[in-house]
Amino acid sequence: MPEIKLTQVMAFSSEDHNFPAKNLLSSENFKKWKSKSAGEKDVSVMLQFECSTQVEAVHVGNEGSAFVEIFVGKLGADVKDFEVLLPTSSFMSPAESRSGTNPSRVRLFGRDKLSAAALGRPWDCARVVCTQPFCRTAAYGLAFVKFLAPAAPAAAAAQPAAAVAQPAAGDVVRLGSFTLRPESSDEIRAGGLFSRRSQLTAAGGSLTREDRADRVVPPRQPPSATQTSTDEPPLPTGHYQLKPETKQKRPTESKPARPETQPAARRDTAGPASSTAVSNGDTSGARPPATATYRPLDKLLSGVVFAMSGYKNPERATLREQGIRLGAKYRPDWTPDCTHLICAFRNTPKHVQVRGRGKIVLGSWLMACAAQKRRLSWRRHALEPADGRAPDSEDEVWAEELRPRPAAGPATAPSPPPANGDEYGSSTDDMDTDDEIRM
Repeated sequence: MPEIKLTQVMAFSSEDHNFPAKNLLSSENFKKWKSKSAGEKDVSVMLQFECSTQVEAVHVGNEGSAFVEIFVGKLGADVKDFEVLLPTSSFMSPAESRSGTNPSRVRLFGRDKLSAAALGRPWDCARVVCTQPFCRTAAYGLAFVKFLAPAAPAAAAAQPAAAVAQPAAGDVVRLGSFTLRPESSDEIRAGGLFSRRSQLTAAGGSLTREDRADRVVPPRQPPSATQTSTDEPPLPTGHYQLKPETKQKRPTESKPARPETQPAARRDTAGPASSTAVSNGDTSGARPPATATYRPLDKLLSGVVFAMSGYKNPERATLREQGIRLGAKYRPDWTPDCTHLICAFRNTPKHVQVRGRGKIVLGSWLMACAAQKRRLSWRRHALEPADGRAPDSEDEVWAEELRPRPAAGPATAPSPPPANGDEYGSSTDDMDTDDEIRM
């Protein structure tokens, strides 16, 4: 299907001076059309065809738009009388629009995706309407739009339906932004190179360097069982001489099997520090220093207020639960009281907002703090390389359950009873007897 040439931009509602609407007239993909400012409700552009023609297919390259709708009409007609060619089509989901992912999606709309009322009729111009209701922080528009006309009936009748037009030898073929290498005019047939060599040999000519490229190296044959000496000359075979194989294979030595009791013995010799680290969940094996600061596990990240960007469920929910479980507070959006931004990658809307104003870390920081039960330095998991190279200014805080327990003292034996057998001791002057009470 031939492409319909666009001659001029008849009208537009908004354009950026760096990305004007006339860029859509060019076939170069890096030229785009964007709105003048972010947050516009919708933007539109009207393009004129080179001649009045039917539209068979539409190719659209997006540039941040959530929905695209295309109308076609006649010159001089009112915009309200234009027919819908392409119904409103989605190019970005709400989540993709807010996070800025997949803004350059390309969709190809054939005859089955276009409106039946606009097919089979010639049109002079097209009006493209783009909308982005989910993101108010970035400009949007189109990277390109191409209209394809139906194939000429005379050309379709001249060629069979299954025939494919082949370019002539030496012609440069362009496919979008790619240039195909021209095919060579020399035909290669089965046995053609060998017949050429036979003809040159019969005529008494010699093979050139290019002619020798068709020679096939015969496969190596194993030496015969009767040939035991390597001093015998090799037998000639065509243009090549086979040399006997003198390389002997080294006998494979069986490695002694390792004793099965070695891992068990190694486990038995492990000290109490390793078992304590495993039971406490400390994967790094580090011990708290003598001057370590301890807090309860549910207050380990006390004072941390974090927001998230770039993570999707279920990973987003897991990171949020880990932070709240360690005593941090979560905010759906970045607020003035936020201290950390848990960000998956750069150039998200929140990343651009927080850069230089807060601590931007990866989600692995929360997972490492939960696994090791201590508040690690955020610079070890910083998203920006410059933050990771800066010196640490925070001391690590350990969970209370990792505090070393004091060693138990020796058990004290009970004191022996008095030697005279008197359970009250040797003196009973302070105790009244029955006779003294009756007196």
